[in-house]
Amino acid sequence: MDTSMFKPTFHVDQLISSSEASKKFGEVRKKAKSLPQYITENGNVDTVILSYELFESMFQRLNQLEQQELQREGTLSHDPETTESDKNIHAAMRQAQASLAIEGLIVPEEGQELVRKRLRGDVSQADFLKAALEIATRE
Repeated sequence: MDTSMFKPTFHVDQLISSSEASKKFGEVRKKAKSLPQYITENGNVDTVILSYELFESMFQRLNQLEQQELQREGTLSHDPETTESDKNIHAAMRQAQASLAIEGLIVPEEGQELVRKRLRGDVSQADFLKAALEIATRE
């Protein structure tokens, strides 16, 4: 899988400093309905304001691509027995793993399975905490 990062392109008219954006927020919101607006801090883009319609479209497309990726990986079956809850748990686990990976942390497979069981309600909160502590304190 290609992991190269493509960055969006934009026109200089879409750039606005954070101080200007705070002074002219209504204008920025209006412009964002037709084109995303890129807010800069110290010359670097750090925030994007876009229409809800565009955000919703991007969100739906991302979910669609994630489902396709899960099916390609074989981690999400086409089995009709796979519930919507299982799909949501798997998606949440992938997002959590990605967030932890940014911090250089990895949850062992045993810990991942424990979390899945807790989210499905197969293990009580007390038992979950006890098992999680055991996993965390192992060398």
